[in-house]
Order: sequence, then C-alpha cells, then structure tokens
Amino acid sequence: MIVLSSSGFGDPEAAARAAAQERYDSIYEEAVLMIKKYETMHKPRHWPLIGYGHLVMAGEKYRRGVVLSESEADAVLRNDLLKNAAFFRKYGADSLLLGVLAYNIGCGNVAKSTFLKQLSAGDRGPAMRELYMMYSRIHGRPHKGLRQRRADEYDLLINLDSMVRARADEVRARLGGRGTPRENTATKIPLPVRRQTPAKPSVPKPTYRPPHAAQNASDK
Repeated sequence: MIVLSSSGFGDPEAAARAAAQERYDSIYEEAVLMIKKYETMHKPRHWPLIGYGHLVMAGEKYRRGVVLSESEADAVLRNDLLKNAAFFRKYGADSLLLGVLAYNIGCGNVAKSTFLKQLSAGDRGPAMRELYMMYSRIHGRPHKGLRQRRADEYDLLINLDSMVRARADEVRARLGGRGTPRENTATKIPLPVRRQTPAKPSVPKPTYRPPHAAQNASDK
C-alpha cells in the first residue's frame, strides 16, 4: 500500500515497485500451489524425498521414515523455492520460473540448459515453450504427467503476450480447485533485481529428484 503525501501526490516509482512486488508475491503463491499439486505429500517409502519433494541431504535433521505435517512440508517447500529463485535472481522476474524448474531437475541442470541459454539471449518466441517442455522425461522416455506439469509452469510463470496470459488463467482455474493461495507470513519474498554484471554463483547441489525415477534433464 502506497501512502500519499499530504499534498496528495505519491511517489510513482515507489508505487510501481509496490505493484511489481505484489504481483510477484501473488504469482509465487500460485507457484507453491502448483508444486503441491504435482508433487503431493511424499510417504516414508519415497525416502530420501519428504514433504512435497524435498531431497534430504547429508547433515539435515530428518531421519528415514519421517512424515512431515502439512505446515512443516509447506515451510520446507517455500524455503527450497526461495533458495532456487535467489540462485537465478539475475534473471529478474524469470527467476521464479527457473526456480520452479530447478525444484524438479536441480539448479545445476537448469544453469547449463539450452532453455536458459536461449532465455538469456532474449528469445521468447513460441518455440521456447516446447523447449521448456523437453524437460519431461524419465529414464529417457517422455512422461505425460511431467509434460503437463512443464506446460502449466511455463504458461503460468513466463512473461509473454495475451495468448499466454489466457493460458495462465486456465492454469489458475485448475489450481483454484485446490484452495486459495494463503498469504506468505513466514518471509517476505524479495522481488529479484536484474543485475548488469552479477558475480557468477557456485552451483549448489540439486534440491530435488523426481519421485520413483531418475530425471533425464539433458536436452533431447
């Protein structure tokens, strides 16, 4: 909320930043709902995956057989997604799309992907959608569920034209049946800032592996 000055004029730049932050926060909540939709709550037999697909790494407090509550799984998911988006912060608003993809195939695989290379070059043509959906294979074979997941992610999170926004509305309608996004009271999501000469970050270990099978993340 922008508070107007006593003269009745607000700060246009502050208003624009606040509007952008509000939109980013809203889309972030939709991204959380989408991950929950496709991951679902993992069971003890899915170890080392817990909650909504968090991969337990060496040194973490979790033990085999642990079952997270909804609130615990939600918090872990949000923490993982924030880390992923922060890793790709130099790509501005696209950091959320990249972070969501990394939740499934790992930051390292996204960082060296053809999709990111093309996106960095400014390519936002129709072929980019199909390129993004190539990351939908298990053991080298196309997976129908993963392909739909990739399509929903891209249509909801990429910033393109009115046709894509219409597809995003369709995705929102499907997500709407799973509840309304709640306000993120745990942490404020910083709107990524596009940097001109960012320092090259080290590639962290992937935060996720696809359930029940290894993900073939290489471009086909």
